[in-house]
Amino acid sequence: MISEEEVNLLQQENQALREKADLLQEQSHLLQQTVSLQEETISLHGQLMDAFQKQVLLLTQQVQTLQEQVKEDSYNNHLQSSVRFPRSRKSLRKKSSKKRG
Repeated sequence: MISEEEVNLLQQENQALREKADLLQEQSHLLQQTVSLQEETISLHGQLMDAFQKQVLLLTQQVQTLQEQVKEDSYNNHLQSSVRFPRSRKSLRKKSSKKRG
């Protein structure tokens, strides 16, 4: 037979194991929450990366457009204004209702 002292020791050990199991379960729950938060953070980082890539693409296009404009302006800069901006051949006079001559 088991003595009363052994029963008490076994009950104490059982209680300690239950407390340890509760702590492990709580720790497991906290780890699951941590993993969930890390997954959410990774998702947000991915969205930020996508937004940054779109912005970089847009800015690259704007830089290319501006470079082309500067290149075109510097190419045309040596030309006289009459060559760059030709005059209209259309007469500015209004037609008269009078006969010629």
